[in-house]
Amino acid sequence: MSADNSPTPPLIVTIEPQTRQKFSYEAKHYRLDHARFKLDREAYRTAHWTMILLAIYTFFTLVVAVGSIWTVYISDKQLALSERPWVGVQNFHCTDCKQEFKADGTTLHIGELGLTLTNTGHTPAQNMFATGTWAIRKYRDPIPKFEDTAKDQQAVWKSFGWTADTAKNIAPEILKRWAQGPRYVLPPNGPYDQLIVKGLAVPYGLPSTDLNENVIVYGVGIVLYTDQITKKQHTTRFCIFSGGDGLFHYCTSGNEMD
Repeated sequence: MSADNSPTPPLIVTIEPQTRQKFSYEAKHYRLDHARFKLDREAYRTAHWTMILLAIYTFFTLVVAVGSIWTVYISDKQLALSERPWVGVQNFHCTDCKQEFKADGTTLHIGELGLTLTNTGHTPAQNMFATGTWAIRKYRDPIPKFEDTAKDQQAVWKSFGWTADTAKNIAPEILKRWAQGPRYVLPPNGPYDQLIVKGLAVPYGLPSTDLNENVIVYGVGIVLYTDQITKKQHTTRFCIFSGGDGLFHYCTSGNEMD
């Protein structure tokens, strides 16, 4: 009590929340959450770029692998081409070939028409089969292949006056020789003589004013063989012709190798 005996007012204590400590606690959690967010973001970026770099690395690794496979393939291909046999025509000859001139036209007499094959490759030509024959066409007709001669030989011979028996007997013989002929091995630089026709007389007749009606004599043939590297079959075709001058020349097409 006071001196005048009045009562002492009560002491009122107000407790305020400690705002400073509250804000400090929230800031601490904010900083932790922000740090965690930054770490997560960096981890995401690291993983993202790692996947991109890994994809790029995988792509280039695949490119290198494919390139290596392609290089090996090309090397094998070049080896096969450089070491395989190549059978082609070295030259041809016509022995005792001459023209006979008469009032009714010109006749071409062929004593023996043949050619020499050679292997210009580095390995032997195996299972080689070669054959040739002759064919008569007119200028307007396409250059024949060997396969065509057996099919239309009868019609051609008949059109030029040969008998049906001759055509009937010879055309099957051509097919027989083609299908059942003997097989050979031709070493590198080795020659092989192939007969096309022997003892043939071809009547040209009188020269026509129409060039397309004039007669051409062809010597055509085929060579089949395999190589020991790839075991594939290769084909060589040859074609020579005489257009009435008594001489033979290489055809403009029909001479090819694969």
